[in-house]
Amino acid sequence: MKLIWNYLIPAYFTELDGNILIDGDALPIYDGEAPPDVQGSYILLGDRTSTQTQAKGKFTSECTLLVDVVIKGPNFGFKDSEDAAEQIMQLINSDNNPICASSFQVVTTSIQSTNNLNGLNPTDNIFRTLIRFRHLVNQI
Repeated sequence: MKLIWNYLIPAYFTELDGNILIDGDALPIYDGEAPPDVQGSYILLGDRTSTQTQAKGKFTSECTLLVDVVIKGPNFGFKDSEDAAEQIMQLINSDNNPICASSFQVVTTSIQSTNNLNGLNPTDNIFRTLIRFRHLVNQI
């Protein structure tokens, strides 16, 4: 059995890199954690889980990935983070599964949840929209 994240995370980068625009600028994408010197907005491929499910003659996994849209700046409200989230959901959805390398096939994609978080205090202009994707994946 192979580790799905070595294949699914690059598929997310392929789908999203350079394609999510806010005010005409593409949001950078980071895996796990943004560098400490990042000042602007970005997308973070964060919390992930995978569980092997029972299947005859093949390895099948149920995987979840949290995509975190982080908008920093002088704006107030969730508009930009929700716009970016909508762009992400147009690229990755039940009609458009991420395409992994030849080792895995994403069979189904669904959105398990979405939620919004705002800054910790009134002077902290950070607005986030989190999307938890769920995938059923077969190892080929």
